[in-house]
Amino acid sequence: MSKKMNIVDANGLTDMEQQFVNQYLTNGGNARAAFLVVKPSYSPQNASSASSKLMKKPEVIAYLELRRAELLNKEDIQLSYLVQNLKKIIADVNDESTERDKNGRIIHKPDRMSALKALVDIWRKSPMY
Repeated sequence: MSKKMNIVDANGLTDMEQQFVNQYLTNGGNARAAFLVVKPSYSPQNASSASSKLMKKPEVIAYLELRRAELLNKEDIQLSYLVQNLKKIIADVNDESTERDKNGRIIHKPDRMSALKALVDIWRKSPMY
């Protein structure tokens, strides 16, 4: 009887181990839950034991750190984008003044509430929300 071969990637992980790490990062760091997503046929008790063993493997630890660094870099880029847009919205609101027509009626007034809603909307789309 032939043993099922595990395909190993450049990081030394099987496909299942990669999926486990990705699930672990997605679910907020619950190893047992991540393992149960990847291997749903396991009982919760067996999943706890198996996930604990996976979390001790040097290849899994290294891949987890690599993926965390990638996610932090992505969040840094998104945070930078968020800050850049916040500065632009604030500058636009501060630079605007009330404009009046020739009869003195207001034709344009800075809309600080819309600017605030835009800030909140950008923040909610960020990974910090």
